[in-house]
Amino acid sequence: MKILGIGLFLAGFGYNYWLKRKMTIFIKQRPLVQWILIAYAVLAFYMAYQWGSTIQDYILAGSSVLLLYSLAFFQGINKDSVLVFLGTTSLLKRIKVNEMDHILLEEVSGKTTY
Repeated sequence: MKILGIGLFLAGFGYNYWLKRKMTIFIKQRPLVQWILIAYAVLAFYMAYQWGSTIQDYILAGSSVLLLYSLAFFQGINKDSVLVFLGTTSLLKRIKVNEMDHILLEEVSGKTTY
C-alpha cells in the first residue's frame, strides 16, 4: 500500500513538473505559503518517524511534500497558456488562452498583487 502511495505522489509530481517546464513566468508565492510547506514537511516526517521508521515511510513523506511543493510553486504563465491549481485535484491544470471566456481583473491601489 505504501508503494502505491509513493507511486501516486511521484506520478503527480512528475506530471506537474512536466507541465511546469513549458512555463516562462512563475507566480511568486507569499512567505506564508513557504512556512506552511515547511510545517507540513516537519509534520509528515515526524509522523513517518513515529508510526513507521522504515525507509518506505520516509520516502512516502518526502514524496507527499514534493507533490505539495509542486502545487504551490509550479504555477505559471506562458504566452499561450496559464498553469493553475484549481483545488479539485492534486494536479495542475493548463488552461489555454483561447479557452478562457471572461477574465475579471481587479485593480487594487496600494497593495502588492501577485
